[in-house]
Formats: sequence, C-alpha cells, structure tokens
Amino acid sequence: LILTFLLVPFIFSFGRKHPKKMIENPTKRKSDVFDNIFGKIADLVLSAPKKVSVLFSILALMGLIGAFYVQIETNNTHLLTKEVPMRQAIEHVDSSMGGSMAIEVILDTKTPDGVKKVEFLKHMQELEQIIEKNPLVADTTSVLDALRKVRRAMHGGNEEYYALPESDK
Repeated sequence: LILTFLLVPFIFSFGRKHPKKMIENPTKRKSDVFDNIFGKIADLVLSAPKKVSVLFSILALMGLIGAFYVQIETNNTHLLTKEVPMRQAIEHVDSSMGGSMAIEVILDTKTPDGVKKVEFLKHMQELEQIIEKNPLVADTTSVLDALRKVRRAMHGGNEEYYALPESDK
C-alpha cells in the first residue's frame, strides 16, 4: 500500500506536463487528511524521484528475499497455545491413535475414461489393500467403494455382487 502511494505519483510524473497555471493555482476545495498525505507523498516523489526509485528497489528486493522465508503450515492446531483443551485433544489423538489428518491419493490413468477399465480398478484395489495393511491407517475410501455398493444395489442387495466387475462392459 505504501509502495502504491509512492509509485503512482512517481510513474505519473513521467506523463504529460501540467500547465503552470494549474500547478500554481490548484482548484480550491476543502482538503482532508488524505489529501494532505497524498499531497506530501506527491511532493516527495516529484522532488526526489531517484531516492523514491532507490527506496522502492530496496523494498522490492527485501520483499523477494522475504518470500523465500515464508513457510506454509497446514496443521493449524499449532496456532493455539498448549493450554487450550482443543489443542491438547488433537495432540492426544495424533500421538496415541496415529493422527487425525487425512491423506488423499489421486491416480491418473492418462487415458480418457481410464478409471472405467477393470484392469485399472484391480490395480487400484491392490494399492488400497497395501495401504490398509499399514497399522497407522484407520480406513480407506475410494471410488471402488461406491462402485461396489452400486453393483450390489443393482443386484437386489446380494452380497456376492459387492465386488469389482469382471469385464469392462
């Protein structure tokens, strides 16, 4: 915001020259706090454009350097102090039950409607079984669950059909 206030007048100073009459006798109107602030910024930019350019360059460089120090934190419980009961409960679940965070795995078949191919579905089922063997995994949910449930429902709720189809048809 401060850079905008400094840069806009600076950039506009390279534009069309204003008639002296307008500069010497600006239209008289009641000025407020913002008019005074913007007027002073404009005077600063017009009186010392090189200093403003150097200042902007330094601030921009500091911003770029600072951008490398930004860290993204997805666990928002660390924003709470350790005395907050919610944080204590979440830390207890994380330490004693393997965690409270979900992990999503997205598979790309690289072919149109590839997820409908039985061969891909079988590989997906194998991956699901490998993941379920991990003692820290409580549950897995995938498109396979929905497919099995729909197939079972289409066959009158018969449990034999709670499985993947045998063919692509």
